[in-house]
Amino acid sequence: MSLPPGQAPADRVAASFFDYTCDRTGEPVCERVQLVNLALGYEEALYSLSCLAQDRGLSELELMQRVREYVMSRDCFRKPWLSFDATACPRLQLAEPGCYCQ
Repeated sequence: MSLPPGQAPADRVAASFFDYTCDRTGEPVCERVQLVNLALGYEEALYSLSCLAQDRGLSELELMQRVREYVMSRDCFRKPWLSFDATACPRLQLAEPGCYCQ
């Protein structure tokens, strides 16, 4: 992927997170939440952490605690999870209440 004129590499990293949005709300979704979607069996649709938690009657923190345990127990999920730069999470950039993917 080439950078548009005048765009710095750091801008590209931050912008890449905003390329992914929740199919229901349009909320930005980071790479780790994409992985959570896959771990929960969503292959065609992409949902935000808030939608995934709400659908299960859990808080976002409760959902992440449960899913993180599963993700860390599977190499196919753990390796990409650890390779993602979570500091560019859209929730952190938008001053959301917090990011549970850290």
